[in-house]
Parts: sequence; C-alpha cells; structure tokens
Amino acid sequence: MCASSSQSGSESRSKQPIDCPLCSHRADSQTDVYTHLLVSHRKSAIARELLDSNRAR
Repeated sequence: MCASSSQSGSESRSKQPIDCPLCSHRADSQTDVYTHLLVSHRKSAIARELLDSNRAR
C-alpha cells in the first residue's frame, strides 16, 4: 500500500500544477484542489462560478 502511495505522489509531482478556478491557489492534484474548494470556499461562491461559466457557453 505504501508503494502505491509514493508512486502516485511522484506521478502528481511530474504533472503541471492545477489552479483553483476561484482563486490563485495551486495544487499538485485534482484531489488537492477539490479539498481546497471544500475547505476554503463557500458553496454559494462555487455555485455562482459554475452558473456564470455555464452562461458564458
């Protein structure tokens, strides 16, 4: 189990950082950005951004 954890850690380091769509936060994985969104942003801000991005399409 430890081997897969370190492997996924090295895989995430080789990829480009992922930006939070709401602020300037950068993370190494989508999971880290997801966690950041849950902890650092209100649901209303996330919903507003999602609705605004759908209107732009």
